[in-house]
Amino acid sequence: MAISSQDIHQVFSSSVLYKLPFGRGQHFAGAVSRPVDWIVGGWQTNLTAIVQTGTPFDISTGNYAPANRPDLIKPIKYLKGTSGKPGAYWMDPTSFADPPYVPSGSVSHAATYTRLGTLGRNQVFGPGYKVVNWSVQKNIHLTDKETLELHGMLSTSSTLRNSPTRMETCLMGTSA
Repeated sequence: MAISSQDIHQVFSSSVLYKLPFGRGQHFAGAVSRPVDWIVGGWQTNLTAIVQTGTPFDISTGNYAPANRPDLIKPIKYLKGTSGKPGAYWMDPTSFADPPYVPSGSVSHAATYTRLGTLGRNQVFGPGYKVVNWSVQKNIHLTDKETLELHGMLSTSSTLRNSPTRMETCLMGTSA
């Protein structure tokens, strides 16, 4: 049995909205005219945040038959290196090894695996994801029934540098 590629174990999502108390009918400047309310009233600030764990992905040996999975020779240890520098692995590459293979003897140095690797599908999880969005909204009440909304947003996100594709590259060529 395999884990779905869309499996996200944990997700925290939150949002906060705050209507600033300025303008017609509010605590501050509550009795101003409609044109003045267009400037001082109708302001709102919003904050949203999402924090989630990483998604599973497949890795391959990268040798001889790129679609073959490696053997799992010890438990997967997540080192969580994200600098992108040599030796900064997301997971310990010594947890994996090439399955047995038979050299072909041809000039191309190709080989044939004698069996599939023991690592199952989607057994490795990538880095998580964090994002915080802050926005300001201005509601301009043109009439009692009509409102013009203006939005501005600032977004900060943090995804760890290693993508699953990059992690596959870091693990290619490991052998026992």
